[in-house]
Amino acid sequence: MSKSTPSHCQHPHNIETIFPGPLRLLQKYVGLFTFQNCFKEMENSMFYHTELIHLPDSLNSWKMINNFTKNTAYISIQQLLQKIIGQGHQVQHLLKISHMGTVHMTHSLAILNNGFYFCDCCMGVNLGIPCQHYFQVLSVVKGLRFHLAHILP
Repeated sequence: MSKSTPSHCQHPHNIETIFPGPLRLLQKYVGLFTFQNCFKEMENSMFYHTELIHLPDSLNSWKMINNFTKNTAYISIQQLLQKIIGQGHQVQHLLKISHMGTVHMTHSLAILNNGFYFCDCCMGVNLGIPCQHYFQVLSVVKGLRFHLAHILP
């Protein structure tokens, strides 16, 4: 994960410069409703900050983690990791996404080895549209690529 301009320095009206590739794909292949919802999530993503969560030295895998007691997300980090590992996926990066205006609003997002992601808000799984947490990560993680497969039919 490389450093980039903090997202609070980016303005929502610059969405076209921050997400040119995803916007191009969305305009070409999805309907207006999906495009508008993704664009709204991209705008909202600018109000978050992303941190890499490191695997503690005492653990060999994310399967062993059990130390997140203050969890205000939609599903717990344990549930998120169990779902990922239960489906045979491997976590490449586990990220904590914090809303810049709300101290207690955080989400966990796992980037998988295959380039896909799971977020604890479950918007991608339930609605088939990438969430603002994913777009925040996409805006700061170099090498992470948007793919139309992130949108479920």
